[in-house]
Amino acid sequence: MQLQKKYAPLLNAQAQTFESAYKNSDMRLDVRRAISKLTKRQREMIVLRYLADMSESQAAEVLKCSIGTVKSTTHDALEKMKMTVEVKP
Repeated sequence: MQLQKKYAPLLNAQAQTFESAYKNSDMRLDVRRAISKLTKRQREMIVLRYLADMSESQAAEVLKCSIGTVKSTTHDALEKMKMTVEVKP
């Protein structure tokens, strides 16, 4: 009985960690689905800006476009993704 009390916080923490990881894996799948629904150009922007962690000017240089195009295309892509991804509490 005392052993259960001693390890209860650890078991609760592990359960919470597992639940958190499960929710995060669901979110990752949602984000992947949302990205797959973007246009090719929007996907490129999201990948370069957020996954490759490039600045707007770096992404513009790679894609051979203006910084304004990077800003507007990224904004449009994020708005489209927001409508696709369901935020879960």
